[in-house]
Amino acid sequence: MIVGILGPGGCGGTFLDWSLHYLNGDITHWVAEYDPPNRSKISRLTEHTVPKNPLLESTAHGHVRTHPDNESLSVVLDTFETLPKDYLHTFYYVDDMTAMQSSTTYNSIIDDNKNILFLTYNFSDSDIDKIFCFQYEKIPLCVSGFKKAIQSDSVWEKRELLSLYYPDCIRGQTVNETRMPHQNSFLIEFDEFLNSGPSVIKHTFNFLNMKLDEERFAHWTTIYHEWKQNNNLSFFQDLDMIIESILQNKDIDLTQYNMTFAKEVVIASNLLYQHNKSLKAYGIDQIAPNTTSWYALLEENIYHDLPKK
Repeated sequence: MIVGILGPGGCGGTFLDWSLHYLNGDITHWVAEYDPPNRSKISRLTEHTVPKNPLLESTAHGHVRTHPDNESLSVVLDTFETLPKDYLHTFYYVDDMTAMQSSTTYNSIIDDNKNILFLTYNFSDSDIDKIFCFQYEKIPLCVSGFKKAIQSDSVWEKRELLSLYYPDCIRGQTVNETRMPHQNSFLIEFDEFLNSGPSVIKHTFNFLNMKLDEERFAHWTTIYHEWKQNNNLSFFQDLDMIIESILQNKDIDLTQYNMTFAKEVVIASNLLYQHNKSLKAYGIDQIAPNTTSWYALLEENIYHDLPKK
């Protein structure tokens, strides 16, 4: 069986890939590999051990997965077709989003490969902030892409330019293409997987007609909650409260949210798009992690004519 996972970087596709193999009872699995950073050229097929715990800091990259790009996807599919069909073969595909694209091509990939089962992430606008943070905080290649797009070296300029840029960038990767129903595809709601993973994974196995290894499930659940905690979801759950506290000059200590540069960008973006507030932050590399410090930097936006996010 060949199963393809379709979703942007940072959505947990590697964790899901590991989950499929681990809960299928697999000891090893086949990986179509490339020589980094050239994902366009598959160079070998290697058998890898399925780890008991794939977590490396905030990612699941202790699990090695097949990760083709736009050019190598067809090679991966042809390669997997030659492997024994009574084994599980998986890949995690992220649309590279060329300059000519405003949305992904997942629907057409599913349509063109009816002999393959797909697990497709589905998103809402409220997920855009999460995906940006996960990409920026976890994936060096995404950081390089963002830096190339905004072309600025100073921290304060990067904060402002990214706050302007990332909503449309992430929207193109997530919600611009409406996921169509397909018999060979199962939709996984991103937020539901983050919050109710055990239930979602059981429904996923039912769709794939695979037997879930109950003896491994308790351990998987422990790893899932550790992975979930590593994603620091409380920041996103409290984001509206954080923004409102800034606007009202209500003092909230933000250190509880493990503040990062990416989270600063998210706050700045929400202030700008939702409340038309800019920041007087020229020369400031890091904003003090409390809401009153943010309030002191607020000014009416007179620089950007933007629609609400």
